[in-house]
Amino acid sequence: MEVTDEFANSLYVISERYPCQIYEGRMTNCYIWDTPATMPRDADGDSVYFDSPRAGGKYKITGSAASMLGNLNLADKARLTTWLCDQRAAGVE
Repeated sequence: MEVTDEFANSLYVISERYPCQIYEGRMTNCYIWDTPATMPRDADGDSVYFDSPRAGGKYKITGSAASMLGNLNLADKARLTTWLCDQRAAGVE
């Protein structure tokens, strides 16, 4: 799967420079890898926030992007994780 503009526009990187408002950090599973993660803040509208060590850090995902994740194989998940990490490294929020 190629990370298309449509998909990328539905998935947002949350920069470490501007951390989410932390209130409890409820435990959940990462939508990408289904591994332990936290939800550092409540969902807002269609977006859910995660902090996933396996996905390289914090990200926000919309419902439309989340529905596409079930179609990803391991290589696609790795490419998506690399894209998220590259976005963070570039300072993209």
